[in-house]
Amino acid sequence: MCVIKRVLAFALLTVLSGCAISPEAKEAKYLKRGQKSFDAKSFSRAAVDFKNAARQMPKHAEAYYRLGITYLELGDGPTGIGMLQKALSIDSNHVPAKVKLSEVMALSDSSDVVREAERMSREAVTAAKDNADAIATLALAELRLGKEANAEMELRRTLARFPAHFKSSTVLATALLAKGDLEGAEQVMKEAAVRNPSSALPELALARIAGLLSNPAGIEAHLRRALQSEPENDQALLDLGALQLQSGKKDEAAKTFQALSKIAGGKHRSAYALYLFNLGRKEAGTAELERLYRSYPSDREMRTQLIAAYFSTGKLSLAEAVLNEVLKKNEEDVDALEQRSQLELKRGAYAQAAADLNRVLRYQPDSAQVHFLLARLNASQGNLLNEKRELNEAIAHDPSLLPARIELAQALTRSGSANAALDLMEKAPPAQLRSMPAIVERNWALLHLHNLPELRKGIDEGLAGGRAPELLIQDALYFAQLKDYKRARIQIQEALQRAPGDARALDVMVRLLTAQNETAAALQTVKAFVDKQPGSVETQLYAGNYFMRAGYKEEARSAFAQAKAAGPEILAADLSMAQLNVLEGNLNGARKTLQYVVERRANAEDARVLLGMVEEQSGEYASAVSQFHKVLETQPNNVIALNNIAFRLANNLNRADEALPYAQKAGELAPDNPAVNDSMGWVFYQKGMYSNALQYLRRAVGQHATPTREYHLAMTYARLGNKSKAEQALLAAEKLDPNLPESQTAHRLLAQLR
Repeated sequence: MCVIKRVLAFALLTVLSGCAISPEAKEAKYLKRGQKSFDAKSFSRAAVDFKNAARQMPKHAEAYYRLGITYLELGDGPTGIGMLQKALSIDSNHVPAKVKLSEVMALSDSSDVVREAERMSREAVTAAKDNADAIATLALAELRLGKEANAEMELRRTLARFPAHFKSSTVLATALLAKGDLEGAEQVMKEAAVRNPSSALPELALARIAGLLSNPAGIEAHLRRALQSEPENDQALLDLGALQLQSGKKDEAAKTFQALSKIAGGKHRSAYALYLFNLGRKEAGTAELERLYRSYPSDREMRTQLIAAYFSTGKLSLAEAVLNEVLKKNEEDVDALEQRSQLELKRGAYAQAAADLNRVLRYQPDSAQVHFLLARLNASQGNLLNEKRELNEAIAHDPSLLPARIELAQALTRSGSANAALDLMEKAPPAQLRSMPAIVERNWALLHLHNLPELRKGIDEGLAGGRAPELLIQDALYFAQLKDYKRARIQIQEALQRAPGDARALDVMVRLLTAQNETAAALQTVKAFVDKQPGSVETQLYAGNYFMRAGYKEEARSAFAQAKAAGPEILAADLSMAQLNVLEGNLNGARKTLQYVVERRANAEDARVLLGMVEEQSGEYASAVSQFHKVLETQPNNVIALNNIAFRLANNLNRADEALPYAQKAGELAPDNPAVNDSMGWVFYQKGMYSNALQYLRRAVGQHATPTREYHLAMTYARLGNKSKAEQALLAAEKLDPNLPESQTAHRLLAQLR
């Protein structure tokens, strides 16, 4: 009986094993399903199937090739290239992989890479003489290397054999465009359109050529023909919507973007919402994003766009609610953690932002974006050295992260290292070097270096691509350097017309008017600007600070109140109101405002710093030090708090030994800050270490001379017995302000040397 059971069991296993699907069959199934998704432009779904195919047969090149072209379609170039290289490492004769990789390499900015593309594509042509894709790729590489005649000849020969081969038509049209033969390129693409009547691609190419020929009617006609061939062609809809918007046909553009948002696959489902948002209808755009997010809660890109909309409209509480709900379901959602950290940064909740970012780093230690956000966190806390270090980390992990490169350049320029900023921008990837943001930031470095000839070139290059307000601001500053105030004002007026809410442009206009002694006109300009932008926090804060400096206290108070109404969660309005109270001598009013803020708002360290300064002005030095200590509990690297503790302990509380560690830490964090160097020097002075004090006080005066710093330097020279240097520093101090208490001390010390 047992023997019979064993035989039956063996027979059953044999039947089951005979029914099992082989790895080859599974690979074929996944490839077929993946290709179907790829053809339907569902690239994310296709990638999943191609990955499964590669797992079944890891030594087959085909699945890696298809993964490569899928990642390229998804916009992930590095991964796509890696997959193509993997395919070729398995099968060096895989012609489609070799052709696609050559095509990508042929578009490189490096001539060495393009030459390698030429070599690889030539190998593909040799291996498959009738492969039109390989011939077209070889021609593209030759074209990039300046071999136009040879490329054109090969392409015309290929089209004679394969008239409907669109890639050859495209490369040939490119070659003709490079020669300036727009009509020839147009003719090539018209022939391609006839030979490929069911494809939108030739008509899209013809639309672009019509743009070069300044033929708007032709652009629209070709785009509509493209949509007749492929009604859901996303590029045709995008281009048509942009053209309609540019032509002022807003109703038609709305319909086009609505059609784009309904294309299958969901790639552009937020197109209409973004159209509304960018048109200035932010509430309507946000409402549409909310509706879409309710319908597609698992769409992370949709969620990101909704959070960005909430940020832009100041609806931080709504953004927080969405993110908290997401993280309640999945505490490891790194996108939500990053977005919440940005929200916390906006609110000044630095400890929470740091906690979220450090959690993301545990999951993604090489994330350039997280290092970038950590840099912003450090900048918010006044930790400039750590800000630069994190920005360098971000660029090291991702050299193409242009915002990090720009912010590092800005930090370098602010700290007086404009040469380093210029060098950093000139080392940007070639594809980014000529982008508008890179040109603009390079111009700022050149402006700080007073390199006017190069600045002129940079401004002209930028303006050739569009009259961006920031470029117009730079142009105004360029002419101001030449004392050509008339042309400077023309440029800044255009900047204000193009960006009515840009406080930077207003500031330049005010400075230009002030430089020409037109202070009344400057005041009227600010008042008019405020009236036009009643709901702009940035505008009201700028105006309030301008009024405050100019002595128009009621106008300043009104502007700060409007800023507070427009952005109740923004701390700057409270701080500005407190500063106005200080200016009016109302220290109790300032203290009440700041105490109200720190008692009711978490992480209001900026308010607490200002409260400490109010206590200093009140002569309550122990209370001031206490406030600064509380700041350090949550922001241990806050340079202002460290510096002020050091100075007050040494200068007013006779605790120089206790002050030294605070001064030293501030010096490590901000070695180029003149106030920090002055405090360090003064701590050493109070400890009787005059030689140590001298090096810091000289540096502080050299960086930015103030009467107090000059008096400190004079006293130090006197203590060291250097009468001439002491008299020189004292004279400089008294020219700036002869009435400070330090003047008497300096005179008494000098008298002892006589």
